[in-house]
Formats: sequence, C-alpha cells, structure tokens
Amino acid sequence: PTTIRCLVANVHTANRQYERFLKLVRDENPDVVVVIETDQSWVEAIEQLRSDYPHMEARPRSDNFGIVLL
Repeated sequence: PTTIRCLVANVHTANRQYERFLKLVRDENPDVVVVIETDQSWVEAIEQLRSDYPHMEARPRSDNFGIVLL
C-alpha cells in the first residue's frame, strides 16, 4: 500500500514565527502540507518551500480564513 504523509497546521494569522513553521515542515518532510489562517505575509514566507513543494495553491486573507496547499 502507498502511504501519504500530511501535515496540517493552523499558524494563526497574527503569528510571525515563520522560521519555526518552516523548520517543522522540513523536519517532518510530509507529502502534502495544508496551512490554515494564512495572510499574504505567511504566503511569502511559505514560498521558501517552493523548491521542495513545486505545486502550491494559496488563498491568503487577512481575516483568519486564508489557506495554502502544498
């Protein structure tokens, strides 16, 4: 059977601990990443993962309803 590892994280829009989140993703190395409560600042930080996750869909919002899928 095939196993797919997923990481789902609610980063909270006001949180600015980008490096801590990026380290978590790199350490866990999931196949799929879902990031909830993302604004444009979070999307820009998450762009650093683009080389490992070339398929990215982002819908940033300033009201805690943004989402990014990698």
